Amino acid sequence: MNRTKMEFAKNPDAKVRVSCTQCKATYPFEVFLREVRMAAPYETVVEGILVCPDCGHRIHSYYMPENTRFLQSLLEKSIKKWSDSRSPADYQEYNKRQRSFQTSFDAAQRKFNAIFGTSKKEKVREPSQ
Repeated sequence: MNRTKMEFAKNPDAKVRVSCTQCKATYPFEVFLREVRMAAPYETVVEGILVCPDCGHRIHSYYMPENTRFLQSLLEKSIKKWSDSRSPADYQEYNKRQRSFQTSFDAAQRKFNAIFGTSKKEKVREPSQ
């Protein structure tokens, strides 16, 4: 297990701060994050967008289909279980769920970045209302 995953598992409530690439404002990640449901036929997919509260600069972060969100919820439960018990069996379960989630997440990014032509480095379009 790499150091980053181990540190997250030890402290899943760690506070992450993000800086805007335009105006350099810094806030907790949660302040920047907006999740937007995609239009049909992709309505079961949520797009994560980082929006600066100061200047409004928007940047694509991720796509989260329903099945990947479900795997994420299972992973969160296994993190909590292992954090409480520290048993080898619970750690193995956490590690298995982490790999499963990561595989699904990575596949979703490849699929939807290809469909929508986005990447983390590209500015996103304004949402259509």
